[in-house]
Amino acid sequence: MRHDYLTFAKPEIEDNEILAVLSLIGAGGSARSARVSQFETMFAAIIGVRHAVAVNSPTAALYLALSVIGIGPGDEVLVPALSSPDIAAVVHYTGATPLPVDCEMSTLSLDPARLEQAITPRTKAIIALDIAGQAGDLDAINAVAARHHLALVQDAGHALLATYQGRRIGSISPLTIFRFYNAKTLTVCESGVVVTNDAEYARRLRRAVGQGSDDTGRRYYANAESWPRDSASTGRRYDLTTAAAMMGEMQLCKAASIQTRRSQIAARYSAAFAHYPGLGIPYQAADRDHSWQLYILQLEIDQLSCTRDQFLRELKARNIGANVPFILLHRQPYYMQNYSYTLPDLPMAERAHARMLALPIYPSMSDNDVEDVIEAVGDLVAKHRR
Repeated sequence: MRHDYLTFAKPEIEDNEILAVLSLIGAGGSARSARVSQFETMFAAIIGVRHAVAVNSPTAALYLALSVIGIGPGDEVLVPALSSPDIAAVVHYTGATPLPVDCEMSTLSLDPARLEQAITPRTKAIIALDIAGQAGDLDAINAVAARHHLALVQDAGHALLATYQGRRIGSISPLTIFRFYNAKTLTVCESGVVVTNDAEYARRLRRAVGQGSDDTGRRYYANAESWPRDSASTGRRYDLTTAAAMMGEMQLCKAASIQTRRSQIAARYSAAFAHYPGLGIPYQAADRDHSWQLYILQLEIDQLSCTRDQFLRELKARNIGANVPFILLHRQPYYMQNYSYTLPDLPMAERAHARMLALPIYPSMSDNDVEDVIEAVGDLVAKHRR
């Protein structure tokens, strides 16, 4: 057994990044500047889209995406039942109602058939989450949205550099958000980016970030013209800082190598676990490249003499930092009380959540760390095998 604790996630921040950001802050350059635009341009080029708008939090990215498509009070937004807590929270902030939809058992992403069944006259938008770093059935999801004239926002917080049918995630749906923080592929000081090919969406996003002005951040540039600016609408301070943009540029340069190492670890896990009775390894569709933001095991509870939670506790007792990365929205007390959820029929989400756990997977893990995880999981499967 390991003597030290292997943390579940660890940011990939190197000394040169820290020194560069500290130097910038020391020089008084922490506010928004032309460097933010450089980061946005670099990010858009990597994703393969025309526009990228960087903001100061992942929550702000999703909120702005919903705002620019006009989501507000009285609307309904279809969201994944198996989800990140802030997705429904952001829908709530807009005044709309989040409605949970079941998942596919293979990808754990939205089930297009269930999605179509959930649409009501008040439904205005869909939020599709790329679970663990693999896209769901985007063609089918986009087709449902188009058929019913619904806006679609893709949450690709796990899926940086992933692809769907040869297309980079972010270049497919009308609006896509990316999330950056310590557990993600890139850290970028806990921020977010919204990408789109739609010029009007991009204009609205920049105006919202720029406190209602179209000349976002110009007053901070070294060669800025005179101020004040004219505000065409209201807006809030969602600007990304120069320090975060600098870190973002440096991290984007190593994003491909980060993904490569994650893929290597995932392949080692899958090779080791593929023939373990009681374990289900992640499904990978042939037409999709996985970013391996998470490596999610599915425990076959009927073949084991323990629950998922007990398995998780025993992994942690062996100094392996596994985790349950998602919630069941329809079982959260706040949403049950405020939206009168009555535990709808969501069998796939219920089943997946009861069985899932995510293992550590990040580039700074050594091969010995990976083998320690495999050994600990194998020991527990053998211990609890029926």
